[in-house]
Amino acid sequence: MMVPGQILIEVLVALAISSMLSLILFTTSSQISSGVASTFARIVRNDRFMLFYRQWDRDLAGAFIPLIAKTKEEEKKTEEKKTPAGEEKKEEAPTKPGQQKLEPLEKSFVLQSAEKNLKLFTFITTNPLPTFGATKPRMVRVVYTLEPEPRRKDAYRLLRQELENIDPAEIEKKSTKSFAIIDGVKELTLELVAIVREKAQEAKPTTAEGAQKEKEGEVQEKEITVKEWPAKELAEKTLLPSYVIARLVLWDPTYKRDTTVTYRIPLFVRADVEKKEEQAPQGLPAKPEGKPGVTPPRTAAKPPVPLQPGVRR
Repeated sequence: MMVPGQILIEVLVALAISSMLSLILFTTSSQISSGVASTFARIVRNDRFMLFYRQWDRDLAGAFIPLIAKTKEEEKKTEEKKTPAGEEKKEEAPTKPGQQKLEPLEKSFVLQSAEKNLKLFTFITTNPLPTFGATKPRMVRVVYTLEPEPRRKDAYRLLRQELENIDPAEIEKKSTKSFAIIDGVKELTLELVAIVREKAQEAKPTTAEGAQKEKEGEVQEKEITVKEWPAKELAEKTLLPSYVIARLVLWDPTYKRDTTVTYRIPLFVRADVEKKEEQAPQGLPAKPEGKPGVTPPRTAAKPPVPLQPGVRR
């Protein structure tokens, strides 16, 4: 039997249930869309970080200082600058072919920094970008600079330029086009860490019994951090730093949040300066004596000893 108002109550209940379901669907859809946007922003940001690290690690892995021989005219000019006026020049013995003095190329590794960002970073490397269908030299000069983005005042683009002519004068000519590696850079600061080997000084005893004194002539390693290169305090100690510490701050695609990552990129494998005698490891025979390049005579092999029953070799 129908009760007056029953259909109206059923309609109201159905509307309440449908409104609750629609509210749940709208909230889940909004959460999904925000999650997709944040995930996409992270992927884009991480791709830019990885691209920066891979390219810089590849370039810095082949960084070196080329040594060149000066011409006679250049040597005369340098001698004239060194010798003061009024003094006679000392006559040097004529150099034989292959005995010319080799000096490092000027401005082979240069770092110039501004207040908060990189200004110029250039060096010579043996890892150029690979090309297909054309030949190019294996030794190039790489130049990194920051260029402000046209639509953003607080954002920059990291530009990379590769020069086949390693002459420092080619940097200002800009004969080769540069391309952007990453954009949305907020800050990029560099610090160079040089490992210097210095003789240790004798330490004073700290206790009544006396602490162990450091041996005279013992060499210690010391890390020196600079923000410009060439550095005056390291001019006579090393030609290249050992590490590059890069602090990179990137904007997200919306330019509302930033993320900071610090990299420590090694330049080369540093070898010890002092030569030490090669010692054979424990348990191994020492190297046979003889002339270099001559193999020692072989000795006749001894016949194997027969095993006794129950004994394993």
